Amino acid sequence: MQKRPLVIAVYEPRWFIRVLDILRERGVYFTHYYSSSEVPYGSVVYTDHPLFLREASERKDLLVVYDPGHECVNLEKAILASHLKEQYSELVVGVDPGRRLGYIVIGDGEYVMHGSGDYVDLLNTLSYVASCIPAGKLVVRVGSKHKGVETALLIRKDTGLRVEVVDEDDTTPNPLKTGEMKVFESRLRRVKPYREKDVYAAYKIALKKGVEVG
Repeated sequence: MQKRPLVIAVYEPRWFIRVLDILRERGVYFTHYYSSSEVPYGSVVYTDHPLFLREASERKDLLVVYDPGHECVNLEKAILASHLKEQYSELVVGVDPGRRLGYIVIGDGEYVMHGSGDYVDLLNTLSYVASCIPAGKLVVRVGSKHKGVETALLIRKDTGLRVEVVDEDDTTPNPLKTGEMKVFESRLRRVKPYREKDVYAAYKIALKKGVEVG
């Protein structure tokens, strides 16, 4: 949950669009920079321009993340700062294997991002997570069904990350467990458990420790 306002002051057009895409896709709340006097008290200001840097730095209550090189890790540091964090203690990527992969990223128990797609989509997400999001520990947990062991071994080979295989019993949504659904929806409002069952299963996989492969 965000505890400091995040304000975006990006000058370069292509990076500005990229930043907006990342924030909106993940449901990160932010506002735009117009002048330093209009920035809410205690905000995190993310900028790539020296003028905005100078203006915002005059306010001692603001935390300014300066990113002239447009590096994803600096954007993620700004997002983390809005949560009063410098890094996650642990990032877990849960993967529900199958013809179409569902996956979700959890940082210290909090939602970070999710998606579904083919193996290349998953690899792109893992590459972003590993290179951009500061974390003390990163583990990928893959469900055991639908060639899950083969998928886990392939991920380990292609990424070098720590990968675990998790028993998939009780990871698929059950319409009778309405209480469980309410808890899920309250934690992960951007995921619809009945519509995105593979992502729901990936979330439950992420919460269970597995057996390391490789």
